[in-house]
Amino acid sequence: ASDRPLILVLEDLHWADLETLAILEHFSDHLARAPVLCVGTVRTEEPSPARDVLVRLAGRRTATFVELGRLNDAQVAAMVHSCTGGTDADAVRRVASLAEGVPFLVEEMLVAPGVPASFNDGVRGRLARLSERDRRILRTAAAFGRHFDWRLLGRAADVAEADVAEALAHGVHVQ
Repeated sequence: ASDRPLILVLEDLHWADLETLAILEHFSDHLARAPVLCVGTVRTEEPSPARDVLVRLAGRRTATFVELGRLNDAQVAAMVHSCTGGTDADAVRRVASLAEGVPFLVEEMLVAPGVPASFNDGVRGRLARLSERDRRILRTAAAFGRHFDWRLLGRAADVAEADVAEALAHGVHVQ
């Protein structure tokens, strides 16, 4: 950065090891002295050491936290057209309805049909953190669809309502 300003992009910090995060934290405390813009990405919906570092850096005002929401349908369409050089309206609608505004899924769906393996692997990893009972309740919930009366799950999964409430809370926690 002594010759010209630099941009440093660090992606997927939620997967970074503790040593890397310690270096990043030290680096950010001294970054203001150099013409460097550092952009880091981290999934904040899941607890992680990277999220904890982000909170500390924002609290010390050595970093600015910008939370990005999901893309709307027009933004998904623009992303699809940008990635493909243009595509038909049916394909854009399919991607928009399945990706639900998640840019990662938009890109992955353009590469492979159906549910992308990388997304599938991520969901499997999250489900692995749950008990068998919680997974059974969530599978039953998935069969009901996106919107349903949660109290029906107890009878359908043959468990108490308290167990359903706990399983749903665990499911939300792991996304």
